[in-house]
Amino acid sequence: MSWLTDLEKTTVRDRLQLGGKAVSLARLMEIGYPVPSTLVISAEVVSGIVSAAQNPGRLDIPRALTDEIAQKTRAWRRYCVRSSSVHEDSDDQAWAGVLKSCVDIGLDEVEDAIREVISSLYSPASLKYAMSRSVSAQDLKIAIILQEYVDGQVSGVGFSIDPVNHYENAVVLEAAEGRAEKLTEGSIVPDRYVVEKANGRILDARPGQSRGYAASRATVIDVASQITRLEQAFGCAIDVEWTIDNGVFVPLQARPITTPRPVRDVAAKAPQSYRFWWLDHDARWQFELGILSLETDRDVSANRLTDVIYVREDGSTRCLISADDTMRLSEVGVELRSMTHFQRFRAESIQSLNRAEEVRRALGEAEIGQLGPAQIRLHLQAIEDAYRRCSALYRTCDPYATNAIFAAGSKFIPVETLIALIAPPNEIRERESRDWRALVERDFDEAAAWRHAGTYPWLVPNLFTRDAILATLREKHRVSRDLADRPAPDSAQPGETELPDSVRDIVFILRELSDLRLRLKMAWASFDFFFVELYEAISRHTGVPVRELRDSHPISSMIALLGNESSPTADAPVLAHLHDGKVAFVSAEHAEEFWRHRCVLFDHADDTNADDEIRGTVANHGKISGRVHILSCNDPDTANRIRAQMLDGDVLVSEMIQFNVMDLVQRAGGLVTDEGGMLSHAAILAREMGIPCIVGTQRATQMLRDGDRVTIDTKAGWVKRVEAQRLFEPLPVAD
Repeated sequence: MSWLTDLEKTTVRDRLQLGGKAVSLARLMEIGYPVPSTLVISAEVVSGIVSAAQNPGRLDIPRALTDEIAQKTRAWRRYCVRSSSVHEDSDDQAWAGVLKSCVDIGLDEVEDAIREVISSLYSPASLKYAMSRSVSAQDLKIAIILQEYVDGQVSGVGFSIDPVNHYENAVVLEAAEGRAEKLTEGSIVPDRYVVEKANGRILDARPGQSRGYAASRATVIDVASQITRLEQAFGCAIDVEWTIDNGVFVPLQARPITTPRPVRDVAAKAPQSYRFWWLDHDARWQFELGILSLETDRDVSANRLTDVIYVREDGSTRCLISADDTMRLSEVGVELRSMTHFQRFRAESIQSLNRAEEVRRALGEAEIGQLGPAQIRLHLQAIEDAYRRCSALYRTCDPYATNAIFAAGSKFIPVETLIALIAPPNEIRERESRDWRALVERDFDEAAAWRHAGTYPWLVPNLFTRDAILATLREKHRVSRDLADRPAPDSAQPGETELPDSVRDIVFILRELSDLRLRLKMAWASFDFFFVELYEAISRHTGVPVRELRDSHPISSMIALLGNESSPTADAPVLAHLHDGKVAFVSAEHAEEFWRHRCVLFDHADDTNADDEIRGTVANHGKISGRVHILSCNDPDTANRIRAQMLDGDVLVSEMIQFNVMDLVQRAGGLVTDEGGMLSHAAILAREMGIPCIVGTQRATQMLRDGDRVTIDTKAGWVKRVEAQRLFEPLPVAD
């Protein structure tokens, strides 16, 4: 007699014997996926073990069964023991987090793990969940999955639709380094990605508790493609637990999504998510130059960007990039950690800075008012080339790109120390500061201030008139005098001698990137100063008013005007869009239509939690007010106290949610966690049971206290304390 069923693609998919999870694994094998080696202890065998138990609290595992496990798994290094209830992973019952799984264990731990998994079927959380699903205790049956543990480098969970907003054209992924159980348990804040099914484009990408992305852009797109394929094979929306083992997608389990769908579906298209990325200048030619730097400088590593929007609003211009492109920039940062790549980038930057300095010097030495049209055209072309190159290189130093390097350094060095190490003094900045202090020692002198701006023109970007520049410098002079008597900040730098050799390169690269970013910004911002006189000179030669030149003509247009070539004039666009190498300028009357068609959402990356307002990831929609219970999953006394005091509908607040407190989750009116993502077990259960839920707040347990009254409003995306007081005191726990 064999105690074990070898799970293969040819296995008869008998849910009553193998359970829901094992049946899904057999289906994955049949489709052709590399499912880890799997054995199943059937529900019939498990029922016999339970029936033969003399003591309900102590299950006797037959020696013949453990011997067969040892024989058939001789080649396995580590094991996973998972539940496979006959009701689990069905169309309307997920049992997510209710039943026990034991992951990454040794052969000597397998017997106890089998006991734990079987016992979890009869736990209070399981019995309460079964009752809520109209399943009687007598009908509860479970099979046990024994699986070879796969030590994947990146793992995660994926939904083939957005389970919160019910967008059907989006695959939602959460990922972290290491094994997937950290996500499903809710013990970490994972990365979150949203991928458009139609074209594999990343719509949203948000790193979790680590400072960089756990998965590469290529991995995210491939996993989303695999989950879309599985959805088609299963014939329904699915939830997949997966890992990446040496570059190979390995599904660990798959099940139907049990979240109730709304009666009337919302939009079928998932929203785009753009991040505020780069503040630049006012004039229209900045649109075109910025776009040109993306289109033409393809040898600069950052310019893999494919979806960029320049928005003009309230007199300023913002450059926004798609979430897909934030990941491209992050991968640029990974490359820049290589000294070879960095040295190439540094050499390019120095060459461009030198060229920009030559252009600036030529402008400073020229009598611009005396120049003829041909000479002005040469200067304009030189400015365009220098600006375009410096702005393109500047993007490579963007925080989205350098974040990956910073994350690598912060694993070895405290963040505060690392920040101090990578912010060395800048020689040009220091010289300007000394010269300015000399000006502040006497009354404001317009001629001296103008000469100072001419020497350091990057001080006054986005100002295109002499009066505006002098007004800015006058105010700076006044403020500087008020600050003159304050002590200088401590500029002492931490020592580097104690750093490991492996970290010194990272610190060096970060310091150099910090310096290059500042110098590149100084370079491209400097040219605005010279346009004060250039606009006046061009206006005299062409008859076009200065304001019209500034607002309506890019440099290419001004060059054409100076050459007596026809150049159409138009109002400055509200927005310019670069998408897949094609540029479109959108006027004011068409901008609203553009936003509506693109479903663009602006994401403020620097949003912070207010004192009484906590934000996180919405895991299930709803609005509720109630009393707070602060739960610690690893403190049985606290959990028992809450069981005694909690009223149905109260709000449960915890660092994370584990299976041992699932009975409390089922009683809660709302759920808030510090850690975890929208695909964790707690989030899945909250959606299935209709509980408003916000996860990944990172500090809810620190901000709230037992007895506080809060409102959870998932539409607004926050938990807000509306009354701070203790409405109850801890009660003694009965023996």
